[in-house]
Amino acid sequence: HPPEFLPCLNPAIGCCPHNWTEPIYDSGNRSWSMHPPTVLIQSNKDWYADRHAALFYYNVLKKHDVPTQHISAHSHEHNLLPSQVKPTLEFFVEHMSRQACSIPVNKTKLPCDCRETRRGL
Repeated sequence: HPPEFLPCLNPAIGCCPHNWTEPIYDSGNRSWSMHPPTVLIQSNKDWYADRHAALFYYNVLKKHDVPTQHISAHSHEHNLLPSQVKPTLEFFVEHMSRQACSIPVNKTKLPCDCRETRRGL
């Protein structure tokens, strides 16, 4: 494994890099200020993925001041658990109401009314 993937807890299920997220941001081709708010959800004993994957990603986003939240649960499950639903929805409501409502179309933005969007939640 490349050094960015070490230490690797369980090579049999795969390992995630410690300081990478998405090439477009990691390379500097797009400013971190353009990264959308991101919620990362994972169980602390995930049986099907690197159990630190969400935390590694979260740490990079925090380092770059991206609005983010890491929602963990004490479980071996590799899915959304009931205890994670409320904080996940709260994250969406908080950050969707703060985002400028726009739809990118060929590098232009069409405004919309955020209040109308929120009523639909």
